[in-house]
Parts: sequence; structure tokens; C-alpha cells
Amino acid sequence: ADDFEDVAAEKRAAEFIAGQSLQTRIDLALYVGPMRRVLVLRLLQQLSRVYATVRLSKLYELTERLGLTELDVEDIILKAVSNKHIRAFIDHRAQCLRFPSAGDMATIGETAASKATRDEAMRGQLTALASSLRTLTTRLQPETKPQLFDADARRAFMDRVRANLAAEHQEILGRKAIIEARKEKLEREEQERREAEAAERR
Repeated sequence: ADDFEDVAAEKRAAEFIAGQSLQTRIDLALYVGPMRRVLVLRLLQQLSRVYATVRLSKLYELTERLGLTELDVEDIILKAVSNKHIRAFIDHRAQCLRFPSAGDMATIGETAASKATRDEAMRGQLTALASSLRTLTTRLQPETKPQLFDADARRAFMDRVRANLAAEHQEILGRKAIIEARKEKLEREEQERREAEAAERR
């Protein structure tokens, strides 16, 4: 039952990530990349439980809705293997992704402790994904506020704007009066200077 629930959750998450409202909002864009990687990791983990090999074309088809290119998917696989999140390797000649069997893993040297560590890391990734989804859902679909509160908030905001505008207007008038006074003083001084020069020439 858990596997079916996981698949359904991942499908909803993929649709959520692919949504235009998420893709076009700059403040949410930073969540998209990490969520895509976690979803692909989870998909790979599920495939490894059931299949020994998966055609690359099928894998690209499964991840297409996330908006990932083939190179993106392969890069995620390589990093997942490097970080020991999964056991897999890409067979480009056969155009498939191969998952070592349990026996192969024992031969490679994976112990029960290392497997537990890998599973724990995956659970941590999924927990982070769930947290991100909750945050995104809250931000995209905020709790509805009473209309009265919205109206009061808007009214208070406009009152503050008007008060600030009035204060700024008074400040501008004050600066203008100072500039006019300085201009008049300079004009008087210039007039007095000319009159003094004219008097000396007489």
C-alpha cells in the first residue's frame, strides 16, 4: 500500500512542480530544482526494488513531466550514485539503467549498516520534500482572511500613504521656500552691488 501511496504522492508533486503558477513565480523558483532531484531519487529507489534494468527511454518518459532533459536525469543519477543514495549504473551501449541485485550489492560490499544509512538519507530527502510542498502550498494558497480585515488593512495602509505624502509635501514646500529666500537674497545682493558700482562711477 505504501508504494502505491508514494507513486500517487510523487505524481501530485510532479504536477505541482510543473504548474505555471510555480514556474513563473521568482520567489518560489529556488524550490523547484531541489524538489525535482528528490522526486527523481525517490523514483529511482522504487524502480530499483522491482527491476534489475530500466530502459533509458522509459526513464526519460517518467521524468519528462518534471521538465528535465536527458542530461539532467543522468546527472542526477550520477550524483545519487556518488553520494551512495542508490546502487546503479548507466549502460549506454544497451541504453538502459542497471540496478545491481541484492547478491551483487553484497559482493560490492554494502553492509546492513550502509544500507540503513542510505535509506535514512533518502527519508531525510523525502521529509525535506514534504516540508517544501507544505511551504509552497501555503504560499500559493494562503489562508482566506475575512473581508472586513482586508478592508481595514487596506484603509489603514492608505491612511499611512496619505500621511506620508502630506508630510513629504510639506517638506518639499519648506525646501522650496528656503530656495526662494536664498534666490531673493542673492538677487538683492547683486542689485546692491550694481548700485554701489554705479555710485562710484558718478
